[in-house]
Amino acid sequence: MAKEAKRRAHELKAAVRGAGVPTLTKLVLDLCDVSEENRTFVEARLGATADPLSPYKQRIDEALYPDVFSRKPIRIAAARKAITEYRRAAGDSGGLLELMIYYVERGTAFTADYGDIDEGFYSSIESMYDRFLTALEKGDAATKASFRRRAEAVVERAHGIGWGFHDYLADRFADAYER
Repeated sequence: MAKEAKRRAHELKAAVRGAGVPTLTKLVLDLCDVSEENRTFVEARLGATADPLSPYKQRIDEALYPDVFSRKPIRIAAARKAITEYRRAAGDSGGLLELMIYYVERGTAFTADYGDIDEGFYSSIESMYDRFLTALEKGDAATKASFRRRAEAVVERAHGIGWGFHDYLADRFADAYER
């Protein structure tokens, strides 16, 4: 099976290399017409939109802060998938940091606004906060400083939320910014 996939990838690469610019342009545009996911991916990869993060933020928002009156569930996997897809499309570290903190902000806002969720939900938000802070620590001081207020605001918004959620976020914030 792996040999077949490798062979097909090799054949596809050869076909792409042999295609001319007009053919490839039409192919990319046709792929964009096939699905919104394709369009979002291509726009992020090529920087072809003023705000490439917008569709990914929208997906995170819909997944972590669903309309409670429509009875839509929280979909942690869908929110994480949006971040993974952005990473594959653009790979921009600044954009990834923005999406990670946005994920944490929206999840924290939902539980602060509507009440206690469950352990899996809090673990997911904590895990993303960890990833965010770890990525920040690997970056430069200016980037870390630019996200400080938002990283701290999440901790403040989590005050009073159970499951040790606030304490965990506060400890991680202190490790990243104050120790």
